[in-house]
Amino acid sequence: MRLLDRYLINRILLNSFIAAFVTLTLLSFLTFIGELERVGEGNYQTKDAFLFSLLSMFHYSFEMLPVAALLGSLTALGSMAGASELTAIRSAGISISRLMFTIFKAYLVILLLFFVVGDFIAPIAEKKAMTLRAEKLKNQVTFQTQYGFWARDGLSFINIQNILPGEQLADIHIYEFNEARELLTTTYAKQAVFNGQNWQLQEIKKSFIDEQGVKTEYIQSAQWDSFIEPNLMGYFTVKPTMLPMWNLYKYVDFLHRNNQKSTAYEIAFWSKLLTPIATFFMMLLALPFVLGNLRSVGISQRIMVGMLAGTSFYLVNRLFAYASVIYNIHPFLASFFPIVLFVSGSIWLIRRQR
Repeated sequence: MRLLDRYLINRILLNSFIAAFVTLTLLSFLTFIGELERVGEGNYQTKDAFLFSLLSMFHYSFEMLPVAALLGSLTALGSMAGASELTAIRSAGISISRLMFTIFKAYLVILLLFFVVGDFIAPIAEKKAMTLRAEKLKNQVTFQTQYGFWARDGLSFINIQNILPGEQLADIHIYEFNEARELLTTTYAKQAVFNGQNWQLQEIKKSFIDEQGVKTEYIQSAQWDSFIEPNLMGYFTVKPTMLPMWNLYKYVDFLHRNNQKSTAYEIAFWSKLLTPIATFFMMLLALPFVLGNLRSVGISQRIMVGMLAGTSFYLVNRLFAYASVIYNIHPFLASFFPIVLFVSGSIWLIRRQR
């Protein structure tokens, strides 16, 4: 039995990884084609667009997980069905429930890889991609760290710890130096709002440093003229799906405390929490296909069926995400309903094969 489990798991994992690689490579190529339009702007070159597209490949790993898992299971089990291997396995007394348990083992490996890529590799790669593009396009000394966005503007250094939706910033630190690299003033603003022409700092604490010591004053609001524009912030804004789950939870809480709209981030949080469940049932969806009416069709037809099912899941997911933003549907319900829909469909199809 262990030998059979190992054989099935290896086949499913290999085909899933091949499906993921092909899908992500295609999406990366499309990203590269789109980035070619920016080549020539600032110092942005073709090699930068290519590197950006490679780093952005990890961005799609979360959204493509159910599709890759379904395609991998479908092609692996389908090829076994075509070679009558599944018939021999079933004739040996292996039940559908036992096959489902073996698929679950393969799913655990995919889930572990998804967690490592989604919560560790993808956020780092996405930040590097955003930093690369922003620096080349704007020709400014800018970078993103775990302590927020950093930029140099003449003799001033700027640190923005939170980039909020709707052209707003929070927790801004500005350090101004003289030619001798001596610190002259430090400015902290709780928030900044872009009014269409420049930034308006709010709740400001400004400290002046000289030989006499430090003098501090508090200002309610002041205009801030800076090269930083909202579109530059957009280059550094990591998409909600790229944030690790724990960071998403903290960021949603931060937005709530600052009375900011957090729908997109809540949807991303619930999707990250619930998508792994959908992935398992998408893998199980391969069973009724290969054991039922599709057991005699070719590999290309199976891939087409898998692509249609996976694409349908992705589109329904996106549809409810947009509906949540437009019609104020609770983010949990918007994330939960598509998954329930496909899980119910998978269970119904599997029960028909019993």
